[in-house]
Amino acid sequence: MQVFGLFKSIRIPVGIRSFSDGVSLRNTQECFPGKTDTIHPLKNILIPERLKVGVNTVLEDEIIRKLDEISPFMKGQVPVSKFPYIEMSDRRRVRYLPNVDEIKDRKGINEYIEKLTIYRYQSSAGDFINKTLLKIVQSVPEFLTKQSFLLIVLYFHFMVRDDLAGEIFKIMDKHTDVNHDVDFDNALLSVSLYNSNYIPRLKRLEKMKNNNTLANTNTWYYIFRVMHHISPKIKLLDMMNAFGISHKPILPSAIFCLSEVCTPEELLEYFERSGINENTMTPFQLNKLLRCYLKHERVNEAWSLINTKFEVNRKSLNGGSFVVFIDYFAGKRELYNCIAFNNLFPKRFNIKTTQFLAHEFLNQYLLHIPYFRNWNHLVHIMVYILTAESRNPTFLTRKTIDRLTAYAKLNGDENFKPTEYNNSDFLMRHKLFNNHRWPSDSVKSDFLPVGLDDQSTSFKEAASMVEIGLNKSNINPTDILGKRS
Repeated sequence: MQVFGLFKSIRIPVGIRSFSDGVSLRNTQECFPGKTDTIHPLKNILIPERLKVGVNTVLEDEIIRKLDEISPFMKGQVPVSKFPYIEMSDRRRVRYLPNVDEIKDRKGINEYIEKLTIYRYQSSAGDFINKTLLKIVQSVPEFLTKQSFLLIVLYFHFMVRDDLAGEIFKIMDKHTDVNHDVDFDNALLSVSLYNSNYIPRLKRLEKMKNNNTLANTNTWYYIFRVMHHISPKIKLLDMMNAFGISHKPILPSAIFCLSEVCTPEELLEYFERSGINENTMTPFQLNKLLRCYLKHERVNEAWSLINTKFEVNRKSLNGGSFVVFIDYFAGKRELYNCIAFNNLFPKRFNIKTTQFLAHEFLNQYLLHIPYFRNWNHLVHIMVYILTAESRNPTFLTRKTIDRLTAYAKLNGDENFKPTEYNNSDFLMRHKLFNNHRWPSDSVKSDFLPVGLDDQSTSFKEAASMVEIGLNKSNINPTDILGKRS
């Protein structure tokens, strides 16, 4: 047990977090002859062409085929895993590694392993954690439970250290009675830091078939999450219905996929079947529903949804709900409506949003749209909001500042400094934020007056200050500065 004297608690700061979202499928009988499904919510969903095509779609289809081969034929016969499904990528980040001073017995060892693997730490702690876990397994393998071995293998796989996972298996097989069963195969099928390589997963599924290893529900969940493209994910959800496999453990990912291809009505129907209503809806679920409405250009229905149903119950509303609308308006290059909505949303729901607006402008839009007349002034305004008025310094990174500077230089402004806020910027901000206000009766209305032609003269004049024209220099900022992060 003296091995634990080598371990020390390490303070590891949390990394910077970002803020923040055809062909029809065959019916169940066609996909799975002899299998029936009375509830089939995914049938006839159209998948947009942009979401279907990818270099790995052939391999993804092959993975699905192999998964089908190792699953029972009859509905409801896929065994439910005894171990909770969770991906390493879902795990919460924490600042500190767990203290080891209190480890005294077998229970303490397994609890320590769980703490080391149940959270995510700064990447700089990776080497320490690897050595610690390997040292524990080498020293006291007989004290470890199957759950501990699973957590360790899952962690090593996530860190793309399957070589260390192999070492764990050798020790486990030699010194314990823990069997290398389907649960360990599932761990090696899960998402890793670099999850683009499908070949090892195809080999793993083939090995499971040759060993007569039957898939359980976690096998399906891990395969679903490792897929990159929407089309195979929808197909897997469809197949889960046929096999009688619950979507609950992967519900957030399922909703994410369905929001890309469903109409708002179809998504609401899926919510209802999943036991989700306006009283139980999480912010994530609500925001995906809002994006679904806006994707179909149904902006007033999206606004009405939160303006009426969530007028009293606002626990599902957050800054992300605001950002959904900002993404919509900015995507249409209506920066004036972004500012007008920023003036409306806090007034209606008492949620401060200006910092979110500035974050989205700087990190998502001003670096990826054509340069316009007052681009540099708008950058100054938004940088000032995040540096002088924000309580969250992670909203603006050094990388973003450097990219803003580089983009200005590309367009001839050699001396541009994003952090230099001056009087002209102040006057522009005053004009933009004061004049971009929709009529007061729109606060409780289900109609957003987004049309520029119907606005006041002062509104139009302010809008002209952030009008995005044609890119005369033929510079595509995204090509030069990189894609959105």
